[in-house]
Amino acid sequence: MAAKTSAPFVALLAHFCAFALSQEIKSVAVKSGGDVTLPCMTQEDGDIMIIRWNIPEVNSDEFVFLYHSQTIQKLYMDSKYHNRVELKDPEMKNGDASIVLKNASVTDTGTYECQVSVNRIGRNRRNEPKLTGIVKLQVTDSGELVESHTRVS
Repeated sequence: MAAKTSAPFVALLAHFCAFALSQEIKSVAVKSGGDVTLPCMTQEDGDIMIIRWNIPEVNSDEFVFLYHSQTIQKLYMDSKYHNRVELKDPEMKNGDASIVLKNASVTDTGTYECQVSVNRIGRNRRNEPKLTGIVKLQVTDSGELVESHTRVS
């Protein structure tokens, strides 16, 4: 009996692991002083309610960018990013949660995570933000603008 009840759980766990392992990491390079787009697109239908951008290596309660309740929440953003980060598309059409980082510096180099919460059509309940994108940013003095896509495996 135990084998029968655990089979669906194992299948669900395998599906989740396959999704997590296939998370695409976008690598972006920009010349120091330039502006760069950190891409993030959600595939879920509905209105974007929350967008969180953070750097997981930095243990901080502050965000690179935070959009919540139809407002950019600068109070919860690291002051280093004030007036340097904005939504690529303020209307967030087609699930676009990408941000533009202005005047990039070598200290901005790192891995950024984008989490998005969508209010699904026909539901009143908000969902917790889900990891939607990972961007590895390299800011260099040479400024070779290279964008590549790799998958975690």
